[in-house]
Amino acid sequence: MCAIPDHEQRLAALEAAAPDIASAFGMEVIGVWRLPSLTRAVFALETGEGRHVLRLHPGDARSDELQSLLRWLEALSGACLPVPRPRATLRGEWLAEVALEGLPGPQRCSLLSWLPGKALTPEELTSEHAWAMGNLLARLHDFALRWQAPPGFVRPSLDADGLFGEDSPYASPGSEEYFSPELREAMHLVELRTRAQCHRLRGQPGAWGLVHGDLIAKNCLFGDDGASALDFDNCAWGCFLYDLAPATLQFTGLPGGEALARALWSGYTARRSLSPARRYDLETLVAARLVASCRWLVANRHAPVVRDRLETLLAQRSLTLRDYLGSGFVRRRSEML
Repeated sequence: MCAIPDHEQRLAALEAAAPDIASAFGMEVIGVWRLPSLTRAVFALETGEGRHVLRLHPGDARSDELQSLLRWLEALSGACLPVPRPRATLRGEWLAEVALEGLPGPQRCSLLSWLPGKALTPEELTSEHAWAMGNLLARLHDFALRWQAPPGFVRPSLDADGLFGEDSPYASPGSEEYFSPELREAMHLVELRTRAQCHRLRGQPGAWGLVHGDLIAKNCLFGDDGASALDFDNCAWGCFLYDLAPATLQFTGLPGGEALARALWSGYTARRSLSPARRYDLETLVAARLVASCRWLVANRHAPVVRDRLETLLAQRSLTLRDYLGSGFVRRRSEML
């Protein structure tokens, strides 16, 4: 969730260059159309070999982290898990570097397989969908525990430093000026609780590994076989329990949200057993996710969906965090983007 200036310019440049980029992957494009994304440049390509997804990666993303992300997707898809499979270029590389009109320097793109399934809004989800999301996370975590990262594999961490530190993917220079004193205090107290919890969980067997980092409704597809996972850009080393936090936060505040959260937990624990005490621990990580969303809003304050509502969204999140600090439970008061 990195800040991306001139988003429309990037979209237009990528759309115009899509046929040339696809040729680097050995494909001829028949049709191109944009896919919904708040801050990413993502396109569907119709080719002679079927439908694929073209992604333009953020200019500030590290090459070794991008290469590692695509290697992880290759491993997951190779194990028949429902995730996009990356396609190599004709040179055998995961990333194609291209010059896009109006954008500085070479831009890096990847090509992924198209997954079948139906996209749903949070309001359209049923308990069956939430159960499938939890069960999918458990399958991903089971594989992560078995998988040995190859030499040179680099992904960031979503431990306390990764969520709150200066090198966090959610960090934005000068962001403090946008936070009220009350919000800064609440964020600090949540950070202290999260640090203590991450320290405790990291020492437990089977509790730590590669996480998706952002498995919410818009990053899932649903079909007869359950859920598929999209958008692994936030994949990181972290506490497996944290991977339940994004969806749990999204469900909080929705009509029937408590039933959705219970179904998510049930789907996960049907495959990976957790003690009831972990459900309370999850609330701290849900609050941590809300803090991360505050930082993400500031980092993306120029995005059309954020810029006119930043102050209101932060004020609502401040109330939610202060309620959590008093009750131990997150009851969302604001919209999640």
